[in-house]
Amino acid sequence: MSSDSYFLAVALFWTGVTREAETRLRDYLDTVAPGEMDVRRVYAMALLAVAHAARGEIEAAQRLVDEARSTIE
Repeated sequence: MSSDSYFLAVALFWTGVTREAETRLRDYLDTVAPGEMDVRRVYAMALLAVAHAARGEIEAAQRLVDEARSTIE
């Protein structure tokens, strides 16, 4: 996945096009291995967690937060 697609996902998220942003962010996480671009991976997980929490999917949000935290520890 290119950097362009990642940054498009971030822009889509913050402009309210969350479903497409989520798809692109998940694709990014599936494509980029841990260790590579971890800062972007953590931010992608954080945005996905926000999207889940906004829908009341707290357990899914918490899993993403935990995964993000384990990446930076």
